[in-house]
Amino acid sequence: MKRVTRKTRIDEPHVQAGCPRSHAVHVRQRHDATAAWIAQTTPACPANSSEEITSEAASRLLHVSRTHLNALADAGVLGPVRRTEGGHRRLVKAEVMRHLKEAQDRQLKGVQDMMSASDELGLYEDEAKALRPKRFRRP
Repeated sequence: MKRVTRKTRIDEPHVQAGCPRSHAVHVRQRHDATAAWIAQTTPACPANSSEEITSEAASRLLHVSRTHLNALADAGVLGPVRRTEGGHRRLVKAEVMRHLKEAQDRQLKGVQDMMSASDELGLYEDEAKALRPKRFRRP
């Protein structure tokens, strides 16, 4: 009977075939988990919403610093920006959410391109072949 490590499940295809898990399989699983997380954590916002938010709230939505967000706003990337009498920026929430969706799509495409390039070049095949499953040692 074949022994497996605690982290390996018997019903996984690579265990049944008697070979170690390749890096590409691991990356694909991480990619799928990341894509699912992005879909769950992206808040919904109607496209025609004119609700305004502060630069602080927008920076929290985009997970960037306020300095970077202000640079994006000044460059016009986040749509129209209104300034209050005190000089504070107000951004349209729908535009901020549009930018978030575009950024997530770019990230996802980049990961997919990187994975396909790695598969085409066979970059991790030698490393995967060198891996040996760890076995339990009885005391």
